[in-house]
Amino acid sequence: MKVVACYNPRARGGRFQREMPRLRALFEEHSVDATLLEICDTDFNETLCRKLESETFDAVVGIGGDGTHFHLINTLLRFGKSHPERPQPRYVFLPFGTGNNIAKSLRLKLGPRNLPTAIANLTDGIDKKLDLGTWSGYYFADALSVGLDARILHFRNQMSERLQKYALRRLVHAYIIYALATVRAMFSKCRFRMEIRVDGKRWYEGSVADVIVNNTRIYGGEFDLTPECRTDDGLLDIALIRSRVEYVYRFVFAYRHLPSFLRRLFVSNHSGNAWIQARHVEMLVDGPVPVQIDGELFPNSSTFRVGVADGAVTVKVGTDGA
Repeated sequence: MKVVACYNPRARGGRFQREMPRLRALFEEHSVDATLLEICDTDFNETLCRKLESETFDAVVGIGGDGTHFHLINTLLRFGKSHPERPQPRYVFLPFGTGNNIAKSLRLKLGPRNLPTAIANLTDGIDKKLDLGTWSGYYFADALSVGLDARILHFRNQMSERLQKYALRRLVHAYIIYALATVRAMFSKCRFRMEIRVDGKRWYEGSVADVIVNNTRIYGGEFDLTPECRTDDGLLDIALIRSRVEYVYRFVFAYRHLPSFLRRLFVSNHSGNAWIQARHVEMLVDGPVPVQIDGELFPNSSTFRVGVADGAVTVKVGTDGA
């Protein structure tokens, strides 16, 4: 098998670099001909496209978090559109990020200790067609959110950038930074008016704090806000949150390690008026609001038209993959 493995050297706070010798040894052990590319260069997308043009690969391996996978999948699909005559390589997730929502949703093994399993999955796993969400020319495998979560991400990025100047950054877990960013965002203006239309019909109009459009089930690393979400059903799962208070208790009861009967009770009491499935969702806001996709911030916008690309990419999963 011939692959191009694209890695984020900043993954897990830069700790992934220590795994590089073991990664090369595992590729060799499983007879994988791997070309390694670092993704932090500003012209990385062009570098990957040139590599895909010059050689034929069985798979593109993404090593990093959900943001890394977002950029790689978009590059892979753009290449496929511009080269329809070329077979599209499979995409393989090697999860080394903070939340790893996509990998958890697909039941992939996480972290350095599971690296041998991840490489074995590359050669022995099964192929799965993965739906992707679409917005404004971009594809997303995980989620798009508008409002409070995007504001939290903005504050989190600010805090991380400031902490990079100090050795303390390596001692502070990413989830702690997210928690501090959440507290700060809660005290900022976070409500706005929105009209939401699903599959052409008005579903909601009123005050909103956060809207999450999920393509995969796990969100924010540890939360199961849309338990019926699947990656191959041709549907998006939309979670509506109207206020700060609702935001807190929705996430508390969506914590995926809670007893299942508590989560089921919560879902049964809130499905219909706070969660819906659809192929297309249109969100119209009375002014620009923040938006994030797969952990990447985008410029504020007031109009969001989100759809589904059925089975847009073939991925490798284990035999128990979702």
